[in-house]
Amino acid sequence: MSNRTLILCLAIATASPAFAETPLSIDKTELGTKGEIIIVRRTTWPDFDGGQIPVDQHLKPDGFGRLIYRYSDQPEATKLYHQAFCASMDMEPSQGEGTIEGPAAGWVCTRENTPGNPTSKLNSKSIDWVTATAPNGVCLWVFPITQQAR
Repeated sequence: MSNRTLILCLAIATASPAFAETPLSIDKTELGTKGEIIIVRRTTWPDFDGGQIPVDQHLKPDGFGRLIYRYSDQPEATKLYHQAFCASMDMEPSQGEGTIEGPAAGWVCTRENTPGNPTSKLNSKSIDWVTATAPNGVCLWVFPITQQAR
């Protein structure tokens, strides 16, 4: 086993006990104002001051076992957290919708490239970020989604 693999395994093993008693997310089913089914997923996220804060995401089942996240459907507190999360990366919440499968939760942030923005040298389209928590709560992954100009 390489040193890099060993360090990664130790980091995961060390992080696991911190999440042992804390559920990644808790789902409850509610009826929306129009009588539609809404899944309220409460997940613990960083509060930007070294602590944790529970955030509720309102998700709609799509009939195929997946859940749909729409920024416009979220309660004001969730929108504020989503805005703060994206602002921490100098981005804004995506106004579209995302599909979530399983117990994952996440945020989609975007930033349009403009002539004065240094990222516009990379490509002419937006740079998006997706953040998701692993089902076991051990890892938080942030990765770029870039669209190359054609």
